[in-house]
Parts: sequence; structure tokens; C-alpha cells
Amino acid sequence: MRKILIMSAVFFTIVYPAAPEESDQEETYIRLENFVRRHLSLYLPKSGVDSVLKSTRTRHHERTLDAARHGSQLYRHEWSLFENATDDRSSPFNNSKCFEQASKIRRDLKLRRPYASFVDDSVGKEESGLYRGNYRWLGRYYECMGKTDNQNITTKSCLVTFGTNQEAPDGLEVGQCVPDVCTEEDIVELNKLFLQSNEFAVAYCPEELTLSAVDITLIVIISVLAAAALIGTILDVAVKDPTEYGLWFKLLICFSITKNNHQLFRTKRKDSDIPVLDGIRFFSMTWVVLGHTYALPFGLIDNFADLTSFYISHIGQLAIYNATLSVDSFFFLSGLLVTYIALKKMRSNGGKLNVPLMYLQRYIRLTPTMIVAILLMIGPSMKVGGGLLWQQSIQVDQKRCEDWWWTNILYINNLWPANYQDSCISWTWYLANDMQFFIVAPIFIYLLYRYPKAGVIALAIIVLGSASITGALARHYDLTTDVYILSELWRAINILIYPFAALIPIINIPEIYEEDSGTEASSDPYWNDIYAKPWCRIGVYCIGMLTGYILHITNKKIKLHKAIVIQLWAIAVAVELAVVYGWWGRIEESQYPDYPSYGVMAFYEAVRRPLWGIGLMWVSIACSCGYGGPVNSFLSWKGFIPLSRLTFSTFMFHIYVVQIMFASREEEVHMRVDIFIYYFLAALGLSMAIAYLAYLLIESPIAEMQRLILSKPGTKDGSSTRAATEIYSVPTAKSRRDSDNAHPDVESANSYGKSVDVSDEKSSKF
Repeated sequence: MRKILIMSAVFFTIVYPAAPEESDQEETYIRLENFVRRHLSLYLPKSGVDSVLKSTRTRHHERTLDAARHGSQLYRHEWSLFENATDDRSSPFNNSKCFEQASKIRRDLKLRRPYASFVDDSVGKEESGLYRGNYRWLGRYYECMGKTDNQNITTKSCLVTFGTNQEAPDGLEVGQCVPDVCTEEDIVELNKLFLQSNEFAVAYCPEELTLSAVDITLIVIISVLAAAALIGTILDVAVKDPTEYGLWFKLLICFSITKNNHQLFRTKRKDSDIPVLDGIRFFSMTWVVLGHTYALPFGLIDNFADLTSFYISHIGQLAIYNATLSVDSFFFLSGLLVTYIALKKMRSNGGKLNVPLMYLQRYIRLTPTMIVAILLMIGPSMKVGGGLLWQQSIQVDQKRCEDWWWTNILYINNLWPANYQDSCISWTWYLANDMQFFIVAPIFIYLLYRYPKAGVIALAIIVLGSASITGALARHYDLTTDVYILSELWRAINILIYPFAALIPIINIPEIYEEDSGTEASSDPYWNDIYAKPWCRIGVYCIGMLTGYILHITNKKIKLHKAIVIQLWAIAVAVELAVVYGWWGRIEESQYPDYPSYGVMAFYEAVRRPLWGIGLMWVSIACSCGYGGPVNSFLSWKGFIPLSRLTFSTFMFHIYVVQIMFASREEEVHMRVDIFIYYFLAALGLSMAIAYLAYLLIESPIAEMQRLILSKPGTKDGSSTRAATEIYSVPTAKSRRDSDNAHPDVESANSYGKSVDVSDEKSSKF
């Protein structure tokens, strides 16, 4: 409570005193930066927090502006400093190849030699928009790289950061084109010629990368999959009766592109299917991509002030803040399907359910794609992009995967490492949670089948217990809900970035933080103790299980009066809109110091996800039982069936697409709503194109091989199973292509196969 009141006093009490003293301004800036650093670290990795804060340090930029200007025009101005440096016997440039070649570039520029003109043109130069957050003058990376005088000079592009902090300069950043013999230390010494005594510089040059063992391993894996797909397609087309051939022949048929493509675009449904889930799944995935498209470029935007202004002045931004609810949609769908399909299977199988086989099949279905995503991060990720920002943005994630990849394979990466930000491909925390929920699901399914009342009560207790734990933790740590705190952060950043210090309200206040003011992201409880933890996220999964149970016992036939249906629809819509947009009034009027208490914030954090799940429960039941009207007609459109089948791989690989889109650039991103709509559509389309290839080469072949190996002899659709290690004959390729559903146990063990098993995450952090 105390912190939120102090924050209120800082940001939103409107006071315009006379121009304050310089020292007072500095103190307030430091306090605001501490606030931003602490809370922004809940949503971004430390490198991202540092990058965002750079865009707020206009005052620091102004101090190093002259040095940056000199550095950005390296070969044109102040060359007398270079010449004087050669007269100093202690100069680091005496007998330096870097200095010699830089001097030659300058002479060649005066002679207007083409290569030197390209070098000079590629250097980052002063740009407009400094007060809006444009603190990177990157120049033209590809124009610089590899320019040569056809003798002994070849150039490379490096990034130089200027500032007043000796250990880590944090001001303006300038792209410089230098001879490739120059080390980072040489470049720093070169720029020191332009600096004042209280100014410093640090240089970063992207490395020249070669193929590693991991790169080669991934290339071999993809090549083998592509070869198997080619051979399998030829055999599937050429051979009429594959049952006459052996197991290896049938395994190759599983990779047939024609068969798997047919499987993807098959839209025939059975009466027992729940069509509305396909639409929910697809739009939940688009919500994930939307959230990451807006979240990941933080720190790479050249008009950050405009971005923050948008976030505190448009109600539509709440759909971005609340994109984390898309994760809960997937938890709901997964719980619904595992219960609905397993109960149906138990009813037809005398109450028996092969639980070990369910676990095995699910692990086999999910893990190969996970392994490819991990190898992509450890290996080729550093090489697929370019520019001055790419390697810096990806190398931390790469190191984390080198250290912690095994936690992903074991599906414990939501529990270990203890600091969530150290985890490998962090957006897969969802899969770890979902796997853990799936492991305990048979307990509740058994109760629902044998003792329905006990099962329903147990699930209700879990829902209430999860909400209580979430609320208690939020209250214990005095956490502010992410939707609200983000809007406050944007206001704080606007104050920091605004150039006219005399207009900033300077208030004599106690320290915003006491001894914990320097707390790093590693100790922030929201991400490490609440957001990704199973005990705080299982509630919506259990609501999904209750929904699956209701649809099963009623056979999707529930009689309701029209007036009740209308009332329930109105309540559901109101609840869902309140969960997403309910804070807008408070955010819009937050210049008044009437903040909700930490207790209210904790209550909202506790109930918003269960309420979202309850809204989805009604949508699923209403649409399945004939009360969906146009909502059901739209969400049940058959065109969503193939799109929904691509959501798992879309989830796994879309982060890479967004990272390349924004970080592998010669210039920063400019924030405009219409431009970001294009970015979002491009990210969604490219991610689903990659998912299409992954489905053909990995997902569908794995599912087909499971049916091939685990189905019982003499059955057409693999309707029963034996030990997971036994191998049986399988139906023909044609019968497999025409079958409507996977093995029931396979379906229950892999809810994404026909319905859903994916979500977010940028990280990112949805």
C-alpha cells in the first residue's frame, strides 16, 4: 500500500514549480529510473530493461551528444586530433594497423574513391527524434560490411555507445564503419580522442560465425526428414497396397507429404466432435502472436515516447496487456479435451484407461518439435539474422539454452531454474505446466468416472485453492496486477523521456525504495513465484475439465429456456470484457491519487483467470448444445480446422520470426499502430508457414508412426492398444488418410492434435 501511494505522489500529483535545481532533477530522475527498472523487470529480461531505460535518458544523451556527433562523422571532422595523437609517443595508435588503415580511408575519402565514400556514407549520423527515444544511430550495416580498397583494407560495422558511466556507458549509440583489423579496444581508443574527461565509450563488433557441431546436427536432422518425406511421398504415390511390405516401408510412408497434407486439410467431423474449439484455438494463437509482436521490440523502437503515449491513451492497448489470457484459453481447452475424450474412451472400454501409454504418447508427440526448437536456439539462431543488434539480442538466450536445455526435455522448465529468466526458450513454460497438469489429470478423470460428485468437488477445491494461493502471494509481495502497473510504467517513462525538465513535477518525497531499491529481476516474485507456476495456473485447466465432464455426461444435449440463455450470454460477455477492459477507467483517470489498494489488486489477480475460464466454459457449452447462434457458426467454420492444427508449431517457432523481424535490421523500429498491424500479420503468416513445414515433416509423421507401432492388429483405426513397446500391423495409407480421428488414447494424450495444446510466452514473457 505504501509503495503504490508513493508512486501516486510521484507521477500524478500535478505541480509545476519554478525551474528546480539541477541536483533535484537528477535525484528525481534516478528515483523514477529505479521504479521503472524494478517493475519493468517483471516483463522483460534485464538486457531489455537496460535497453528501454536508455531511451529514457535524454539528459544523459545531451551530455554525450557532441562526442556521438564526432564519432558518427569519423572520417570527416576533427581529424587534427588523429594527427596530433601520432605525435604523442604514449598514444595507443602508434604503429597501430587500425589507425593506419583509418587514416588511409580518410585520405581516400578526400580523393573521392568510391569505397571510401561508401564507408563514410554507411556510418551512423545524427538523426531527428532524440527526445522521442531515438538514441541509436545505427548507420547502414550491409553498406559498410566488406568494403575494400582492393589492397589491404576491408571494413566491418561496429556499435559504439557513449555515456558518462565508466563501467557501462549508457547514452547514445552510433554505428561506425572501421577497418576489420580494429579490435573493440582500438575503436574505444579511437573515439576517446573526441571525449571529454567525464565521458566514456564502449564498442561492440558482431563476431564472424562459423558452423558449429549443433548447426551441423540440425542440418543433418532436417536433411534426413526432408529425404524421408521425399522417399515416403514417392512410395505413397507409386505403391497401391503398402500392407504387402515390411515395417520400414510403412514407416517411410508416414512421411508422405501427400498423405500428411491430406490429413492437415481434412475437415470431416464426427457427431462427437466439438467444432467450436477449433475457432477458439486459432484465435487464441493469434492473440499470442499479437502480444509478442508488440512486446518483443521494446528497446528497439526509435520513438519510445510515442509508444508509451499510445499505451496510456487507447483502450485497445488492454487487449495487448491481457494477451497472457490466451495462455489460459489453451489450458482450458487442454483440460476440456483430455477429460471429454478420456471419459468417452472409458465408457466404451469398461472404465479402463491406459494411463502409461497416454503419458508415453504425449511425450513422443511434443518432444521432437521441442528438440528442434532448442537446437535452433543453440545453433543457427545467431547466424540467421544480421545487423548490429542481432547477435546482442540473441546471444543471452543462446547461452541459457546451452545451460538449461535439459529442463525443457523433462518439462520442468517452469520450476527450474529458480530464476525464470534463465530458462531456455522461455515461452515453453506453458508446455511444462500443461504436461504436469496432464500427469495429474487421470486422478480427477477416474474420480469423475467412478465418483462424479467427489470428482466435481475435488476440481472445485483445486480451482478455489489455486485462486487463493495466487491472491495470497500477490498480497504477500504487494504486487500490482500487470495490466495496471504497465500503464503506470508508461507514464513514468514518459516523464523520464520528456525533454523539458522544468515542466516535470518535482516533489520532495521519501525514497521510492528502501534497501531493496536495487533489486534485480532475479528476485522479482511475480514471474518466479506466480506467473509460470503450476499451483497458480491449474485453476483454468480444472474448469476445462469440468466443462469436458458436463459435455460428456449430457452428450452435448442441455435444455435451457431462451430467457436463461440470453441472460447467461450477457453475463459471460460482460465478465470477459470486464476481465480484459475493466481497468480502463482507472487507467484513464489515474492522474488522481485514488489507486486501488493492494488487497483489491490481489483479488483481481486471483480471480481474473478463473473468470476468463468460466466465460469460455459457457461459450463451449452453449455452442455445443445449440445455443451459440452466429458465434457458433463463426467459430465452428471448417476453415479453422487446418489452421488450428498448425497452432502447436506456430507457438514453438513464432518467437524466432518476431525476433528476426525486429532485431535483424539495419535500423530501429518506428512505432505506428498501422505499421505494427502489418508486422503482426506478417509474423502470423510467416509463423504459420513454418508451422506448415513442421507439421508435414515432424508432427504428422510422429503421429502416424505412433498409430503404426501402437495400434492393435486387426483394427482399422487403432481403437485399442497393448504395451507401448509392441509393434503391430497397420491400416493402408488410404484408410489412414480417410480416417476421421486419431487413436482415442493418442487424442487424449495430445490435446493439440485435434484441438489444442499450445500457448505463449517474450518473453518475451506470455
